Amino acid sequence: MQTTISAFPDGELYVGQKIKTRAKILVFFFLAWAATLGAYIFHYTVVARDGYRQQSRDLSEREGWLPAMRGRILDKDGRPLAWSTRHYDLRVRDSQTHLSVKRKTALMTILSRHIPGLSCDDLVPGRTIKKDLTPAEIQKIGELIGPIPELAIMPKFERYTVDYPAAKVFIGRTESKDSVCVGVSGVERDRDAELNGQDGSFRVMVDKQGRWVAGTWRLLREMSPGKDIRLDCAIEEFIPAVSPEGGTSAATAPE
Repeated sequence: MQTTISAFPDGELYVGQKIKTRAKILVFFFLAWAATLGAYIFHYTVVARDGYRQQSRDLSEREGWLPAMRGRILDKDGRPLAWSTRHYDLRVRDSQTHLSVKRKTALMTILSRHIPGLSCDDLVPGRTIKKDLTPAEIQKIGELIGPIPELAIMPKFERYTVDYPAAKVFIGRTESKDSVCVGVSGVERDRDAELNGQDGSFRVMVDKQGRWVAGTWRLLREMSPGKDIRLDCAIEEFIPAVSPEGGTSAATAPE
């Protein structure tokens, strides 16, 4: 007797073919998914790895500078005619582009006990809140603002010259240009290359609040202070002479 195979949808042959077709479709989608996943993995781990690592470093690392002290100008006997001193100011960081009213109010609550007269209008990015902090203030305020990423204690240098008019003219003036003290007249300008040192730099990792992560500070470049220069004149040449009548006559700058 001849056996016939049903070709109807409910037949075994049709069911087997349907299962095979579905299996092929599943295998195809699985292989496509695996290929896509492999391409993404290859892209992120090989092709674009360096770029994403750099982006990660840019977000988690910060570079800072170590300002170099400008050299002194001395007379022929080694007495200072011009010198710099380091001061520290409490400032709002330049990177803080906007502070909400709520955040300003919170900062006011913390700072007003230590800085009388402070107002919300003072909390502007880049603005100095308090100048010339004393050592005691540096310690107290430094502990206070440790967890506050918007504030920082920043160093600055101020240039001084002996208080004689002739000396001030002869020594000259300095100005701050891009946070660097530059001579603009007199000896300060003529010997600027010697007097200016080289700033140092460092790199440190920060957390999401902008605070330094302990143990991640790394020196990138040593700071080199400026050189002291010695002139061929004495400080007495700048002191106004006293006349026999009791008056004074202006001193002239050395040649």
